Amino acid sequence: MTNHNVKLFVMAAFVAAFALVGGFIAVSEDDSDASAICKITLVSNIEGEEYEPLTLNNGEFLVEADGAEHILAPSFPGKVFLGWYTDKGFKSPINYTMKITGDMTFYAKWQDEATQYCIVLRDSTNSDIFEIDTIVVQKNALAEKPSNPTKAGYKFAGWYTMEVDEETMEISYVEFDFKKAVDSNKDVYATWEKSDSGVFDFCGVNILLVIFLVLGIGLVIYSAYVQNFRVGAVGIILLVLACLIYFDVFNTIVSAIDDAIHSL
Repeated sequence: MTNHNVKLFVMAAFVAAFALVGGFIAVSEDDSDASAICKITLVSNIEGEEYEPLTLNNGEFLVEADGAEHILAPSFPGKVFLGWYTDKGFKSPINYTMKITGDMTFYAKWQDEATQYCIVLRDSTNSDIFEIDTIVVQKNALAEKPSNPTKAGYKFAGWYTMEVDEETMEISYVEFDFKKAVDSNKDVYATWEKSDSGVFDFCGVNILLVIFLVLGIGLVIYSAYVQNFRVGAVGIILLVLACLIYFDVFNTIVSAIDDAIHSL
């Protein structure tokens, strides 16, 4: 073998050895990356609340194919957990389908649990459901029962909550218990019964109301003309009685007495 051939052989051997070593190093680095352990740091915005960091393999997912989650929702007394985020400002919630590619930090967002609830009083007559009033109640406290509302031509039948059957979508009313502690926001509806037609009703018009109203107005006008105070006083009394009939105050008084008796 000539010196020239020897040199070529030596050079070829060096090149082959260099290629083998480089390939081995590259494979080793790939294996090392594939088996690297990534540290997941969990941070809470509640002062003093700390979590143990997680360790996941590089390439793992936060949620496995079988649905198993590596990061579970924590709990804290008096707080509501809103989710994990990738930033301190809670702008970007984590994507549970993300693949772990290195050390990461996730931030737990919390808010205070509700300490007050609202009892919204509504009217359920003729599907025109509108708000009557709102009662603010402390959590697990009792709501003060409001005074009975009045409606011309109707008798107040009680305060009820609306229940909807998910299958039939039928609406039913369940009487609201003011003696039970409130644990959530509620819509409470005033329910009504049509007032029974009395002996003075004709075609839906209360004749006694009309008589009192006409006589009252007439006597007030007449008293002003003749300057007779007693006649005017009688007219005013008749107008007051007409107002009591129109606003169904008599039924309200009876209902109030009935509620007082039942509360004893």
